[in-house]
Amino acid sequence: MIKSKMFTYDEIYIDGIQTYIIKPKKIEDKIKTLIFYHGWGSNIERQVFRGTIFASYGYQVIIPEEIHHGSRGNLDYEDANTIKEYFFRTLMGNVEESTRIYKHAIKNLGADENNIIIGGHSLGAISAGAIFTFNKKIKSLISFNGSMEFEELVKGISQIQGTETYEMMRRNEFIRTLNPIRYPENLVDRKICLLNGQNDHTVDNSMNEKFYQSIKEKYKNKKDLCFEKFEKTGHQLTTQMLERALEFLEN
Repeated sequence: MIKSKMFTYDEIYIDGIQTYIIKPKKIEDKIKTLIFYHGWGSNIERQVFRGTIFASYGYQVIIPEEIHHGSRGNLDYEDANTIKEYFFRTLMGNVEESTRIYKHAIKNLGADENNIIIGGHSLGAISAGAIFTFNKKIKSLISFNGSMEFEELVKGISQIQGTETYEMMRRNEFIRTLNPIRYPENLVDRKICLLNGQNDHTVDNSMNEKFYQSIKEKYKNKKDLCFEKFEKTGHQLTTQMLERALEFLEN
């Protein structure tokens, strides 16, 4: 882990969930906070440098380890059957555990309840979108290479080779109930920034574009809703994306 005199780094456990906390050393009692979820097959250690970038702009960054990842399990993340069996399980786990992370941030980490942002990359962005949809106290959403339209996600996972069990079908139906595009009343006029790679073949940017087109006319302040595709960019979280996200938050 990179060390710096500008930030403090802490490893804590929130109800057994390994979590990294990165924050600037000079902060107010109530601090703006980013809860950040990593992508499929990644772990919290790989997010530390990204966390320091946000911390350099005054954010406390909370990075929870996701179920079946890092210290909480190791899978063959490239295996088709593993993806089919565990991708949505991880998404559901993130949503279920998010309330505990959120409450701990306010009660124990000095987070300002009026200035909590949630974000993530890939599966983490998909998870953050679902959490943001149903926790209307969260101020902003920053989504990197994610999707706010779950129907196509379900179709994509269902088409992966291998037997689809009854449990998988039930899980798919539950994921559909979390689909953010179905709940515009929960989202309109809240701050949402969706950043996708133009050439992303892992999470198709057309899903976020569909969401954006479905909701943009309902916004009173158009600056509160952002959707951008980055040219010559695949399924990566780039420096340009980070810069745009910070610009959105700071403005």
